[in-house]
Formats: sequence, structure tokens, C-alpha cells
Amino acid sequence: MKVGDLQLTTRLVGTGVDAAHPVSADQLEHSHVQGDPDTDVHVVEHQIDVTMLDLSLGASLSLSSRWAVDLRVPVRVTQIRPTFIDATGASDPSFSSIHHRDETLVGLSDVQLWGRYRVWAEPDSDWILELRSGLALPTGGTEEDPFELGRAGESHQHIFYGSGTLDPLVGFNAQLLGDVWGGGSYGMLRTALYDNSFGYRAGSKATVGVEAQSPLTLNDWRFYAGAAVYHEEPSTWRAGTALNTGRSDVVPYLGFAYSYADRGELGFSLKRPVNLRAQGGQITVPWIAGLTASWSTSIWDAAAPVPEEDSHEHGGGHDHDGGGEHGDEHGDSHTSTAGEPNPAGHFDEDPEELATLPGDVEDVAVGGKSFLLSDALVPGKITVVDFWAEWCHPCRHIDSALRRLAAGFPDLAVRRAELIDFDSPVAQAHLPGVAGLPVVWIFDRFGKRVQVLEGTTEVQMRSVLELLLSPPAP
Repeated sequence: MKVGDLQLTTRLVGTGVDAAHPVSADQLEHSHVQGDPDTDVHVVEHQIDVTMLDLSLGASLSLSSRWAVDLRVPVRVTQIRPTFIDATGASDPSFSSIHHRDETLVGLSDVQLWGRYRVWAEPDSDWILELRSGLALPTGGTEEDPFELGRAGESHQHIFYGSGTLDPLVGFNAQLLGDVWGGGSYGMLRTALYDNSFGYRAGSKATVGVEAQSPLTLNDWRFYAGAAVYHEEPSTWRAGTALNTGRSDVVPYLGFAYSYADRGELGFSLKRPVNLRAQGGQITVPWIAGLTASWSTSIWDAAAPVPEEDSHEHGGGHDHDGGGEHGDEHGDSHTSTAGEPNPAGHFDEDPEELATLPGDVEDVAVGGKSFLLSDALVPGKITVVDFWAEWCHPCRHIDSALRRLAAGFPDLAVRRAELIDFDSPVAQAHLPGVAGLPVVWIFDRFGKRVQVLEGTTEVQMRSVLELLLSPPAP
């Protein structure tokens, strides 16, 4: 994301789970065989089938090249279908319990506010490191101690959607970006610092995971696989540790995402938790399926693609270097003769004439689609990858100069990569953390990248290329 970009995300996760737990002696309930009031049946076990849908609405706003804020609003739907087992092992469909009911619950969970700081994201680096911190707001519903109410023989609710406390959040996200394969690691910790109004304190929750991803030669697709370790400490009530809380799981997963319309993405994921430790009777989760849809847009003018030549700045206030050379680059003293340089070294050329020039010039990315860097490199030649966009006026001058150089140097190969904006797949794959054009990568004859020219001028680029293309001294 570049400065001023707003990304909206909708994520729907569906889970079908089941749980079973015995009823303690002080919570035994009684029932009667239908039509025979003299019988006394004890229900000794509860079996619960639960279907859960989690809808998360998210918004991420990029404030600068390093700072961003995130908002997550989770809404949950839980359908509960209990079965009650008596001492003989038979189910009692007529039994009505104070512990569980046949019901559907809908409610808001705890809203999360995050701040993100990008620690390390150099333009020529394949690494990204972000630190995150935030707060979970007490917006979800809470309940009284269900175990205490159960012992008193009163109806109660075991499922609630909030902690009732303002909980701090911390996390990190590290990524390695590659042309064929990428990967990364991530983590998150949430902890409660005090009891809520009912005397409940949620146990701390931590997740750490690793992931690998690749387009698998499909430019608009991203396939990924990973595994996460989830650990939850037992929760507590005033009376002591909450029953049936505290667990550890390993969660392997895989999924894919498809990029569309340059700013949107649709995704699907499938997870299979493997429980390592659980305290008391807890849910068994067979599979977790998730659907994700996201869309991004710019909400202020500074972040929009810049149509005029005087505004092609880097995000975060990093302007071009070069002093007076930069000032000359935007002069108005263009000549009217096509092909003749003006005092700033520009060429106002006829595009049709440029297209007829000889030289090894090809498009490797059109319309913002990505490409494999290995396919762009030409063994034995100096290869230039030119990232450009229609709205970038200086990019036209760079393109003109590169075509002229390619026409005069058979050992030069120019590969053009078109961006629509900085959310285009080609920018996401190859220019993370970059928010200004033109950008030129230069590779030697062995495929090693020797120069990254960001916001470059024609004079700077020509001097680098002519030095590389010049024959060695005798």
C-alpha cells in the first residue's frame, strides 16, 4: 500500500465443531421418562454440536511509508445443538437443560485497533519487517460465571463473545519476497490485565506461524501453505480457574488468492487444527474453511497516481536526490524537433518512431500484471528492467533514452514492466515499500543486479549504463 491507501477486507470463516463433557456431581440435573413422572433420570454427559460463522470486517489505512493503522470488526453467529446422555448411555431428546439450549446466537465480538510500523523495507531489499501493537476493545457481550450459576441450579450461558476488558495486543510480520517463492513469519499476543465486571479474566492467547507462497507461474494467483502454533492459557473467575479453558494446537493450512481489477483479491483457505493439550471438556475442530475478499482505494489526492510531471515523489516525503539536476529535469525548454535533446537531456519523441528503432526492447509486464524476473534476464547482455506507468511523465523520457541506447548497443536488453498503480501485482511482487517512479533495475551479463535507480534521471541512468557497456581498457 502507498500513502493514503485504504484497504477494505471482508473475511468469512466457517467452522463445524463438537464437544463433550461430563456433568459434575454438584451439577447433576434430573429428568423423567415421558409419561412416567415417578422415574428419575440423571443426565451425566453433555454432547454439543456447534456451527460457527465468523465475519470480520477490516480496514487498513497507510499514513506514511512506514506507519499504518488497522481496524477489525468481528461479528459472530453460533448455532448450538445439544444432546443429553443419561447414565445408561442413551440420549434424552425431551430433556431441557439449564446448561445448554438449542439456540442460535448472533453478536459483535471485541473490536481491534492496531498500529503498524514498518521497521525494515529498503527499496532494493527482498525483506519486509513490521511491528504491530494495539488494543482489543470490550465491545463483545459477556456473561456471569456459568459454573457458579449452574451449581445454584440457575440457567446460564457458556458462550460469550467478549472478554469485558481492554486488552493490549502486540505482534509482528516478517516477509521474504521472491519472484518464484516467498515466505515469512508472523505472531500475535493478546493478554488481559484485569478482571471484568463479572470477575472473569480471559487467558492470554498467542499465535506464531510460518508460511511459504508462490504464484506457480500464474501471474494473478498466489498459492500458500503454512503452519501456526496456537496457545491459550486457562481463563479465571473469582472462584478460581475456569473449567474447560486452556489449550495448545498446531494448525497446518493451505490456500490460494486471486487478484482482480488491480485493487481486489479473492481468497480461500483450509485449516486442520491438531490439538496438543486441552484442559477439561473442549471442542474438537475437524476443519476450518475461510473466504476472503479485499479491495483497496486511495482516499486523498497525495496518494493517487500522479498525472503531471512535477509530482512524481516517493511516499513518506522522500524526494529525488540530485540538487539542480532534479530542477532541470522539469524545465519547460523542450525543443520542437523530435529526437533532439533539450538542455535537460530530454527527448520529446514520436512514439511511432521510437517503436521502429532497432534494439532488444520487450514488454515483460502489461496492465500491472507481474512477471518472473528469471524470464526477463538475458544471459550475456546487460539487462535493464524499466518499471513505468502511463501517468508517470518522467518515465517517458527514461523509456526514450533506453530505446536510443538499445539501438546503439547490441549488448543491451531492455525489459519494460508496466504498473497501473502501486497495488498492481507487479508492484506488490517487485517494488514493496516503493511509492514513486521511475524505477530502473540494472543487471550485469551474469544476471547479478548491480544498480537500483529509484526516481532516476536520464543523466544518471546513462552514465551508469555507458560505463557498464563500454569495452574494458586494454
